[in-house]
Amino acid sequence: MNTEELLYELLYKKSNKELMDYVKNVTDSDLLHFIAGNYNWDNGFDVPKSIVENKNCDLGTGLMIFTLADGYTFLLDGEECISKKWIKFVSDLKMRIEKRDFENNMIQYVPELSRVIRFKIKKINPDIDQIFIDGTEGKILDIPVV
Repeated sequence: MNTEELLYELLYKKSNKELMDYVKNVTDSDLLHFIAGNYNWDNGFDVPKSIVENKNCDLGTGLMIFTLADGYTFLLDGEECISKKWIKFVSDLKMRIEKRDFENNMIQYVPELSRVIRFKIKKINPDIDQIFIDGTEGKILDIPVV
């Protein structure tokens, strides 16, 4: 089974519970990155949370999940939006990214931020960790789209 077929099987034929159980045992950082990159956020935070809790999750994947979870809205608007569950998820993930609390740092992820957004983030958060602006270095992965 190739990567695209595996992702399709995982993301469209398994329940969130089955996918979370699968993710807990994934040892391939690239596969975790691909799952995160294709995840349907309408299905909630449980699967992304299980990805970032996997010891094989890469820092680049954590930053990508922060971006996909709309973490930059959190940086710009603080705790005045979305939901308490969302605030907890993104604030915990932000803290882990700042602490570099990921065993792997091999995957490149650079958030696509406009110059205006970069400026606003730095203005509102003058001590922001530069990783949120510049991203991570490492190997570039083309995420297969399923």
